[in-house]
Amino acid sequence: MALKAEEALLNRAEAYALLGENDKALADINVWTKTFVADKVKYNTYKYDDNWNYIYAEQKIDRELTLASIRKWAEKYDYYLPERPLPRKHLHPDWVDLPEGSDKENLVQCILLLRRLEFLHEGMRWFDIKRYGMKIYRREINTSMNSLTLTDSMSYRDPRQAIQLPFEVQGAGLKPNPQPSATEKASFNAWGARPWEFVFKRNDK
Repeated sequence: MALKAEEALLNRAEAYALLGENDKALADINVWTKTFVADKVKYNTYKYDDNWNYIYAEQKIDRELTLASIRKWAEKYDYYLPERPLPRKHLHPDWVDLPEGSDKENLVQCILLLRRLEFLHEGMRWFDIKRYGMKIYRREINTSMNSLTLTDSMSYRDPRQAIQLPFEVQGAGLKPNPQPSATEKASFNAWGARPWEFVFKRNDK
């Protein structure tokens, strides 16, 4: 897939945030918000006019994010728990120091949320999960979206996150990723199609 402008912009914002260049990160973030977010929202007041039509009102949206507004957002929400899903997740990258509650972490959390909105249903979230070491959970929920049971979890560097190298690359001489042992396979709980099955299935035949 070609790299589109929105991805390049958010990638650069993330790089600036990690380098501590907050003003540049915010400038890129606000280019995105002013393009993606509407400047006002129309909502139903659930009041009626003389003809019994709903009365709608409009509210302007401040699309200019600042460190102060991002801090306020971060302080408003705790971190995600399976029984209490929230937008911020604990980040555990082993390649960068990211103290929780710091401006650096708050900016990264903001950018990760923007990436979720921008790349919804495009599969890009998986790369953020792997890059920042987010623990993800599999839950059973009822029709009211209430969590019933935690059935599995996947931590940073879990073998199930591995993707086998393409056969063309292996054919050129690059050593393939190792297959999980029988003991490891037995310890994996079912995750739908169980990623290790399609990663290693053809080599098992």
